[in-house]
Amino acid sequence: MILQKHITINEILQMEQRQRATFINSLGGFKSVCLIGTIAE
Repeated sequence: MILQKHITINEILQMEQRQRATFINSLGGFKSVCLIGTIAE
């Protein structure tokens, strides 16, 4: 069984910064995406 969920750009933008980074880094085929302009708190 394959579970599919569609996530909109608005849902991604509303995620907390670390959750969004983890989500983006977990996507297959999107490994070249870089997080630019992040600020350490």
